[in-house]
Amino acid sequence: MNPSSSKTKLSSEVSYREGNLHYSQGNSTAAEQSWKNSSLKQETETKQSGRKNNAGRPPFFRTIAAVVLTAVCFYTIIFSFFQREPDALSEWMLSQQQQQHRSFWDNWWDTGRPSISFNRTPFGTEDWLQQFRENLRELMEQENPERSVSRQEFEKWLERKKKNSGLQKPTNHYVLTGRGLFNVRKFDEAIATYQEGLHYAESPEHFGELFRELGTAYYYKGYQLQADGLAKYDLKLVNNSIESYLQAEKFTSGPYLYGNMGWGFYLLEDFEKSVEYSERALVLDPTLVYVRMNLGISYLHMDEYSKAFLAYQSIRSFEPEFEEYDGGIRDLKELKIKYPSGYPFTDFILGFILMEQGRFHDSRNALLSFVNSSFDGSSWKLKAQEMIRMMAGG
Repeated sequence: MNPSSSKTKLSSEVSYREGNLHYSQGNSTAAEQSWKNSSLKQETETKQSGRKNNAGRPPFFRTIAAVVLTAVCFYTIIFSFFQREPDALSEWMLSQQQQQHRSFWDNWWDTGRPSISFNRTPFGTEDWLQQFRENLRELMEQENPERSVSRQEFEKWLERKKKNSGLQKPTNHYVLTGRGLFNVRKFDEAIATYQEGLHYAESPEHFGELFRELGTAYYYKGYQLQADGLAKYDLKLVNNSIESYLQAEKFTSGPYLYGNMGWGFYLLEDFEKSVEYSERALVLDPTLVYVRMNLGISYLHMDEYSKAFLAYQSIRSFEPEFEEYDGGIRDLKELKIKYPSGYPFTDFILGFILMEQGRFHDSRNALLSFVNSSFDGSSWKLKAQEMIRMMAGG
């Protein structure tokens, strides 16, 4: 025990006894003072003892708090100054968000003319579950010398179930697998998958879906985007695409199917068929801007200049985004490259579209080229000059 503490305690006890003695002698004031002195000494001793005990205790909590705070600060500094590589999931989510903000023309032009984002049959949970079962069975059927006995038994069970059922893979399996191969640009494998699926299709819906997907896969296989943003086409594959679409037409219909067929016939230079299917697409969905431009460029080839201009002019009423004209502009530029002086009216249409976009400088250049061309049609040249004056006044 601490000597000073014992001394303080003894002094307090003496004062307390003195108080008792004064009280027994009838001296209440002196007794009260002695008791008070005893109480003060006891409190002082208790406070001093508490401070000594606290001083001797290790500061664990303060140490832990300091370490945690230091770690948090260090982590913040490290990840503020050094950029982390994004993981695959983050990159995919970012790409999806970016695609959502792109215009229809941008999405459509990056991959080719025919639309692939519409008129597809949605699949439910049961279809994906069936696909998972097929993939599981194929995985289990792979050669593996280290398979356990239980796994071998499970494989045998799967094989027995397969033999007992005697069922082929569902048609949806071929559609889903083909789309997956198509999305990674393995067009040959996608085409082979769709063709195999046709052997097992049973309903008109299945035939229509498979032939439509097959036609789109043929087209994209023959589509090649050049460095200048213009496209080249393998016409043999375009013809295969059209033949597949014609088969699909026997089982299904839709504005995008007809729109794709209209564009395919245009590439094959069957302009009457292109006009026919483009008009059928617009009957089902009049808002398809790209189909109206397909219709316009087909009329241009047929020297139906009034109809061509009206087709492009009709787009105004739908108030499209400026980017939606870009695909049509590229088509007209491809036409000028293929036939440098064969279709001078192309410059008039280009001038009109560029004016609609607000690109007045480029529009004036195209219209002046048209005015100075050998085009035989004074009324159209007068209209071009009027458009040039309108832009100068604006």
